[in-house]
Amino acid sequence: MTFGRAIAASADLSPVYADGSGVHIWKRDIDFANRKLTVRDTFLVDDGMHAIFQVNVPKKPVVAADGIHAGSLLIHVVEPANAQIDLVEWSRKDPAEYLSGWRVDIEGGPGNGGFVVELSAGTSKGRLRPSPRSPSCMPSGLRARAKHERTQAPSRQ
Repeated sequence: MTFGRAIAASADLSPVYADGSGVHIWKRDIDFANRKLTVRDTFLVDDGMHAIFQVNVPKKPVVAADGIHAGSLLIHVVEPANAQIDLVEWSRKDPAEYLSGWRVDIEGGPGNGGFVVELSAGTSKGRLRPSPRSPSCMPSGLRARAKHERTQAPSRQ
């Protein structure tokens, strides 16, 4: 870890994933400088798996040409270039558990590779404040997960 005007850290997230999960390696590097957090993930997963980078935010995200805006937070996906963005409203998933909050899923398709995502203060005047019982707020809400892609219907025997 580096201190001073910038902060950098690296972590091996691989132990978080259970044996047999399909995730073999997941490493994360973070750099914070000039009011911008840059997260670099690299991973090695089983064939047919999709890696998903997630950011939990308290404000409704809006996808725009320069990135994803959630209140005063700007999320800019640098890599992969062809990322698919999915917005999940927590209260629609489980209204008994969550009163508010959103999850931004960034998916790069099946296979191995990585993510480079920049999080910075956008142009909105709003301030980020977590709502009661809402999911975690940036930056503690950064998560990584992988899912299996079903490539064919299961056979019946």
